[in-house]
Amino acid sequence: MDDVVQVLHVERDLEFARRTAEQLEQVNSQLQVTTVLGSGSAFQTLSNDEYDCIVSEYRLPNGTGLELFDQIQRNYPNLPFILFTEHGSESIAGDAVTAGISDYLQKSEADDDYELLADSISNAVTANETVIEATRERRRFEQVLKTVPSCVVQLNRDGQFVFANDRAETVLGLRQAELEERAYNDPEWDIKDLDGNPIPDNELPFARVLYDGEQVRDRHTIRWPDGKKRVLAVNGAPVMNEGSVESVVCSLTDITDRYRRERRLEKLHEATHELYDAETKQEVAQITSDTADAILEALT
Repeated sequence: MDDVVQVLHVERDLEFARRTAEQLEQVNSQLQVTTVLGSGSAFQTLSNDEYDCIVSEYRLPNGTGLELFDQIQRNYPNLPFILFTEHGSESIAGDAVTAGISDYLQKSEADDDYELLADSISNAVTANETVIEATRERRRFEQVLKTVPSCVVQLNRDGQFVFANDRAETVLGLRQAELEERAYNDPEWDIKDLDGNPIPDNELPFARVLYDGEQVRDRHTIRWPDGKKRVLAVNGAPVMNEGSVESVVCSLTDITDRYRRERRLEKLHEATHELYDAETKQEVAQITSDTADAILEALT
């Protein structure tokens, strides 16, 4: 927080409001305080200028500070709001916390009242700036992922899908709204290794990335809602925050057709060697039949 912080102080006592503005600006030269009386004046002032934080008394001429907070949130949902009141109580404090205000301070005769309030304003504004920047970063990240030709999904630490780009539907067979109702290990995925064996939850790519904090590459099968089996190449990577895995991003590629071609070539290659060694017509017929069955199995 390096720039001037514009503070709107909503009061019922003009003299106290002026004193508060003077004290805050003395304590912290970055704070620039505008004073208004009542919620009506607050809304008019907000419509004309931009502010970084609201400080309000609880009892106002035409309502309460919490009512003002509720109204402001509808139009300025990210604006920090601090209740600074001489009419405090446990009940009001509880209501303030439940409502989601940034901070609750009770006025007193102590010398450090304004220092505490100035610190509270600075902390609230800094926290809000961090949230706004994180939101911007996430939106930029999502916009980039939407343009990627591969299927990209993001899962939170609980293994729930929180983002999927447009390509996800063609790879996973589910729309984003449907994905959000599934976890990474939902039985309906019917996840198996390439030999057809079920994969334990802790060995799935998501879990390995989450627990090890490292990139993971794997191939496994899933089953679409229509029953079709698809083979996926999975590239999972952690999204780190302060040294811990915050979420997992996976790039998923449908390699079903390629895998089937590989399997057919393998079976034909094996059959060629077996036919070369065959000594009877019966052996040739059996090898041919087994190879045909194996190729058909690779197609399903």
